[in-house]
Amino acid sequence: MSLIGKLIDQINEADIQQLINSQVQESRVLDYKEQLPGNTGDDRREFLYDVSAFANSGGGELIYGISEIRNNNQPTGRPDELLGVSIDNPDTLIRQMEDIIRANIQPRIFGIQIKAIILESGQYILLIRIPNSLNSPHMVHMGGTQRFYTRNSAGKHPMDITEIRSAFLASAGVSEKVRDLRVSRISKLKNNAGYTELKFNNSILAVHLVPFSSFGEESIDLSIAPDHSSNLWPFFTTGLDYKYNFEGFITFSAWPGDNAPHTYVHLNRRGVIESVESGGILREEENGNKILPAPYIEEQILDKVMRYLNALPNFGISPPLVIMISLLGVKGFNFVTPQSYFRPNHIFIEEQDLLLPEVLIESYPTDINELSIVIKPAFDAMWNAAGYPNSNSYNAQGQWVKSR
Repeated sequence: MSLIGKLIDQINEADIQQLINSQVQESRVLDYKEQLPGNTGDDRREFLYDVSAFANSGGGELIYGISEIRNNNQPTGRPDELLGVSIDNPDTLIRQMEDIIRANIQPRIFGIQIKAIILESGQYILLIRIPNSLNSPHMVHMGGTQRFYTRNSAGKHPMDITEIRSAFLASAGVSEKVRDLRVSRISKLKNNAGYTELKFNNSILAVHLVPFSSFGEESIDLSIAPDHSSNLWPFFTTGLDYKYNFEGFITFSAWPGDNAPHTYVHLNRRGVIESVESGGILREEENGNKILPAPYIEEQILDKVMRYLNALPNFGISPPLVIMISLLGVKGFNFVTPQSYFRPNHIFIEEQDLLLPEVLIESYPTDINELSIVIKPAFDAMWNAAGYPNSNSYNAQGQWVKSR
């Protein structure tokens, strides 16, 4: 038993007490601490070693405020009491910890979550959740110290040269897996061999959300997927159907009278989302003109991606994750802006496929405006393909204002 499968915002005193009642022992993914780290250099270094060790070994949780059972005055790794720790201002402490981690661990660890849980006694439990990192190994550099740490079932230990070399190779391998996943899925879509056959597949809008955790061994609980189908809404539809398939859960929609859908969203067992639409957003009008309505595409992507990001936490998926937006088969499409609806601009896409730059989501955005800032480089690249310096949907301060 651990807390990793539960959203950190939903964890409470009862969950922590259950760890003690069940005598859940420390492991590669769990470490108990009785006291918060002190302010000395040695205490801070030890804290950083703990955090980096989890990041370098697949992720895990640090829990402050639990004492351990001792044998001959030696810790056993088994929890003893829920003591809690004194915290004057939880928000200030969390910011301080985040700043220490950010300043003293390289490369940066994305997706760390910290929560202070109030106890009935008035004390706190401090929970730090460290994700599996794609850009490991992480090195602690503080006061002249440069150390790599990792964890196993016995706790943390310095990495030897072989472990460091293996970590670098594994990190590079995961980056390749992200790229390979995109290439593989695009190839299938272009051959109309996605998670369901589409009514059209000449021109496709595809969005992939790939959590870093999807490259681990854990599978998500898809039994709850129907309860969250409203946040797995496909592009360009006012209604949907859903079903399970061999590889996960899919929502989809077809035009009246059609046997095959034109749009779908698929969530697989690892938490990867693939959202695909063809024949609606990228469309051929009655006069034969092929239209790429850039502002509308941006609005649709922001709306749907925000929904998907709201869905993922319900399946126990934490950031970081990568968003990949692809426009396939768009060569010769007229790049349409609000102004060119009334005055044709004769700007046509020259590339067959637009694989927009990957976007890293370090923490879940609170709203569409926050998401729009993060996703802006991808939108800029789409407008670059039509000869514009950047997306017209942002003001001079980089804020989303829709296309002008």
